[in-house]
Amino acid sequence: MTTFLASTNEITPAWLESVLGMRVLDVSMRENAAFNSAVAHLELTYSSNTDLPHNILVKLNREHEGQNEVQFYRLIKSMELPMIPRRAAMDYDSQTGLSYLLLEDLSKSHIAPVTREQLIELDSAPSVEYLESMVDALAHFHAAFWEHPSFGSIPDTTEMRWWYKDAESHARHVERRRGEWTKFVELFGHDVPAKWIMLGESALEALPKLFETRIRPRLRQMRGLTMSQGDCYLSQFLVPRVGSGDAYLIDFQDACVNFPTYDLVYMFATFWTREQRGRYEENLLRRYLNGLQSRGVNYEWEDLCDDYRLCLSYMLFDAVWNATSGSSRAYWQPKLGCLVAAYQDWGCA
Repeated sequence: MTTFLASTNEITPAWLESVLGMRVLDVSMRENAAFNSAVAHLELTYSSNTDLPHNILVKLNREHEGQNEVQFYRLIKSMELPMIPRRAAMDYDSQTGLSYLLLEDLSKSHIAPVTREQLIELDSAPSVEYLESMVDALAHFHAAFWEHPSFGSIPDTTEMRWWYKDAESHARHVERRRGEWTKFVELFGHDVPAKWIMLGESALEALPKLFETRIRPRLRQMRGLTMSQGDCYLSQFLVPRVGSGDAYLIDFQDACVNFPTYDLVYMFATFWTREQRGRYEENLLRRYLNGLQSRGVNYEWEDLCDDYRLCLSYMLFDAVWNATSGSSRAYWQPKLGCLVAAYQDWGCA
C-alpha cells in the first residue's frame, strides 16, 4: 500500500521503490522553493536498466490541492502530448487530501523563460524564439483537446471553469466579484486612478450580459472550447537553456475546460505593458491561430479576437481578487494596470 507524504523530507529510497515499482539503490535530493507546492529534484540510481527517468521532480500537495492535477495526468495517460514532461508516478488520497506527482526533471536542460519576480517587475518579454516556441506548444496542446469527447466526464478537470460553467455558477461568481470590488474600492479606491474605478464598475455590470450573449450559447454544445492550463503565466513554460528547441508546458493544478484565449490572456495581458503587447501580441496570436488551423481546428481570427476580449473582461477581476485576498501591492497593481490597458486597447467595453 502506497504511503502519501506530507513533506519532501519524508522521501526515501523505499518510498520511491513503492511508487515507481523499481528498486532504487541511491537518491540525491535538491529542494525547490516552489510557490504553492512541496517540490524536490531527485537524481536516482536504479538496480537495473529501466525506461524510468533518472532525474525526477517530485511534487507533493496537501488539502486536496493536487487532486485536479492528478486527474488531469490520468486523463492524458494514453495521449501523445510532447509538450508535457513524462510522468513516472502519481496518486491522490481523498481521505487525507494528500497527493504526489513524479515527473521527468528537465531542469538540467530547460529553464523557465522568465521568473515570477520578472513578471511582477514587468520585465517579462523573453526572446522572440522562446515566445514562438511557447505559443507553438500551447497551440498543439489546445488543438489536441479541441471540443474533446471527454468533456464533462471528470468533475472539475473536464468541466467548464467554475466561473461560468452554468447560469447558477455564473451568478455566484458575479456576486463574489461584486463583494471583492466593493472591498477593493474601500481599501484602494483613493490609491488608483479614477478611470480604473470607472472602468471596473462598467465591466462588472456587463458580466451578466456577457454570459447570456457570449457564453451560454457555447455551453450547450461545448463549442469552440478546449482544455486550459488554467494559470498560464509565461513562467509556466520550460525552454532550452542553450540553443533552440521545443517548449514544455507545466503545472496543471488549475486545468479545466475553457475558452482557448483564457491561457493567452494570462500570457500576454496580465504582466505585459502596452508597449510590450504592441511589439509582440498580434504576431504571437496569429502564430497561435495558425498552429490550431494547421491541426484541423475550425477557428478564425475574428473568433479569437472576440474570445480574447471576453476573457479580458473576466480576468480584470482576478487582479482585484489578488488585491483583496492579501497579495502585495507590488504584485496586484502592475497586474491590474496591464489588464486595464489591454481592456482599453482591445475595446472590450
